[in-house]
Amino acid sequence: MYGPRVQETTTTTGTGNVTLLGAVTDYVSFNSTFGTSTTTGLFIYVITDSSNQWEIGRGHLSASTTLVRDVVIASTNSNALINIAAGTSQVFNDWVQGSIADVYTGATNTWTKRPNAQQVTALLVGDGGGGGSGRQGLTSTARTGGGGGAGGGVSMFTWSASVISSTVTVAVGQGGAGGVGQGSTSTNGNPGSAGTGTTFGQYLSANGGAAGPAGTAANVAAAAGGIGNSGTGGVGGGVTASTGAPIAAGTGTLLAAGGGAGGAGITSGNADGTAAAGGSGGPARGTQITGGTAGTGTTAGGTGGSVNANETAGGGGGGGGASSGTGNGLNGGNGGTYGGGGGGGAATLNGTTSGTGGTGAAGIGVVITGF
Repeated sequence: MYGPRVQETTTTTGTGNVTLLGAVTDYVSFNSTFGTSTTTGLFIYVITDSSNQWEIGRGHLSASTTLVRDVVIASTNSNALINIAAGTSQVFNDWVQGSIADVYTGATNTWTKRPNAQQVTALLVGDGGGGGSGRQGLTSTARTGGGGGAGGGVSMFTWSASVISSTVTVAVGQGGAGGVGQGSTSTNGNPGSAGTGTTFGQYLSANGGAAGPAGTAANVAAAAGGIGNSGTGGVGGGVTASTGAPIAAGTGTLLAAGGGAGGAGITSGNADGTAAAGGSGGPARGTQITGGTAGTGTTAGGTGGSVNANETAGGGGGGGGASSGTGNGLNGGNGGTYGGGGGGGAATLNGTTSGTGGTGAAGIGVVITGF
């Protein structure tokens, strides 16, 4: 429970119950707010002592001025009871809500179960696939841009803490690389790299998006979105050879990331296709996260929109690169945080370089411990 403006002092030392000395000026006492019930009077307490130790826990009053430290949630003593130092210590109530969140963005991490944990919730976003690069070819041939990388999926689940091991490896996908622009004549582009996905040990996974295919002289297929139990990533956009036009990238379902757009191609008549925007990510804060803008003229595909830091929802896919019948193809845009697929690079004429595919955005893992 939480009560506004609850703060008292104590001169108690050690690891036992704490004798409260009354509310400090402009604050109220624990007893006046919570009473001494062991069922309805449970609350979060924070102790800070004269030696800068601190302890956050769940407790109750066994008498009007006696604080019982029932469960330690976190502390400077390795999440165990602190040995309160001599002097005056502050004891107050805070809005901790009985939970702690650990956020992981590095490739390999170790989560450690805290003492007295009751529930564990994992929220995972898979990484996006990288976009493919476009084909380089003769004027009289069809050349497609690279396909867009697909968006990462999103998964969430809650377990009783008793079924989770004491440590769990949290692996976070770092995003698939885009295919490098093709510099050799009459040669297909290079595919992007697939996202590797984000996992909470063997307990839960959110798959990464598939790689964007290389640009060729034929149609380029869409790349499959990463699967999760709370949303599947949007497909990466393909490209139609006869028109050079990209097929629309997919929007992530539920909370998942958007797919990257395919890069623009060039028809056998040397007409440039029109580049496309990336697919939208799943709604964060009630609104879709927009995909990156389509490349135009001398402008590469735009980077997909991103969610705020540490939000477990997918970003937008990167926009596709614009093609040029005379100059280099333009690059695809990078996927937006978290998990957006990279846009495909554009096709080009022999003697120039095709567009490089955009990079898929990294995923994220958040593990919440409830007490």
